[in-house]
Amino acid sequence: MSQLQIIQPPVSQLVFIEGNAIVTDSLTIAEMFVKRHDNVMSDIRTQMDYAGDEFSLLNFQESNYRNRGKEYPKYNLTEEAFTLVVMSYNTKEAVQMKIKFIQEFKRMKEHIQKQNDQQKQMSPLKMIHTISSEMMKQDERLETIENKLNEKMTIDSYQQTTLLNAKLRRVEKLWGEEPKIRQAFEDKRFLHSRAWKDFKMAFVVPSYRDTKEKDFEEALTYLKAWRPGLI
Repeated sequence: MSQLQIIQPPVSQLVFIEGNAIVTDSLTIAEMFVKRHDNVMSDIRTQMDYAGDEFSLLNFQESNYRNRGKEYPKYNLTEEAFTLVVMSYNTKEAVQMKIKFIQEFKRMKEHIQKQNDQQKQMSPLKMIHTISSEMMKQDERLETIENKLNEKMTIDSYQQTTLLNAKLRRVEKLWGEEPKIRQAFEDKRFLHSRAWKDFKMAFVVPSYRDTKEKDFEEALTYLKAWRPGLI
């Protein structure tokens, strides 16, 4: 059966949507043309035999319905299949009923075409909106991830060496230029230890190696200007 994209089909007592096709079925035909269902099924099978497999596979679909707890066979028919089967129903009432079916098939197709056209017109806008929205969400997710990484990322080995050298130079400078510091600490090792102690307290880290990458420049500036308190 032909493939259509169906969106909110209108209510109809004569035709309906099955999968992506507009169809009626043998039960509806039997009811509306006041015929026994088994006779309609016989008419359908006869026309399927006459029409051949290619047409029949596209336009007739065997299905089932349940009645009083039992399942019975029925057929779903496209508009082409319906027209073929009811072609021989030629009473005045039958002709009027055929017209109603044809009108319902037409109404359903027009409704679907209208909805599909609207969808096609909206699709680019919706697509742009969706893509834009997803990109914004992605940017937000990336920004969040980046912020978390920045908060957790520590300095690399080169930056560690840079901080270590800055501390060594600062201690050597203070030890060589300020007698009061030599007198207070007696041993240069104590001054080195004090420098790291103050550094760890200032940046809340267990070791200078754990300095956050985002704090590197501030840490370097701190060490270049460091001096022990109360001296």
